[in-house]
Amino acid sequence: MSVSGNVAKNRGGGVCLYSDVFEWDVVRAATTLNTAPYGADYHVSTANLQVLNGTTQFDVISRLDGSVVEVGVNSTGPRGIPSTLDVQAFLQGVPLGTLKTADLTGIAIFNVPVRKPPGNYSLTFLSANALDTLDNVTIQLHVLGCPMGDVVASTGDACITCVAGSYSFDPRNTTCDKCPDNAVCPGAWAVLPLEGYWSSSPFSVQIHR
Repeated sequence: MSVSGNVAKNRGGGVCLYSDVFEWDVVRAATTLNTAPYGADYHVSTANLQVLNGTTQFDVISRLDGSVVEVGVNSTGPRGIPSTLDVQAFLQGVPLGTLKTADLTGIAIFNVPVRKPPGNYSLTFLSANALDTLDNVTIQLHVLGCPMGDVVASTGDACITCVAGSYSFDPRNTTCDKCPDNAVCPGAWAVLPLEGYWSSSPFSVQIHR
């Protein structure tokens, strides 16, 4: 048996499988060169939506020049077979967009922009198709405070790394400190005494000779 060269307007150009009673290897071998917006050769009814690797929290630092968290979402049908699905993403209830999971893998990769003060934020994924009654998937984005060598942007929702010629030991500051005399500051928190000078600690700006 072969199902080939068919076109569907919606799902499953070759076959649509709405039961878990079928021989998967036979279906894959028999359906080729079909066309459809969802599941070109075959479409299985979506049963599960999950974040890849079962991750429930992503840690991220919000950067002034942009922070992006890459999150993979997987939609599957019976026996874990990949299923094609439109997935919507929401950050704290604000829509981020919709992606379609791939026919062969059931995976969509969301690049989530993050520009938030430190704290926990809900990132929710759900089916964009009312016919697919699936449980929403919610994970947490844990926005960390700024690390040493950074300062807080004046807007309070991003970190800025100190550039060469400046430094910061306190990530709660909003401005970087000027490099002390007789030292070189390559950026972030490093303060390096010039040759012939020394300091008692990597975190001291008292430069001695």
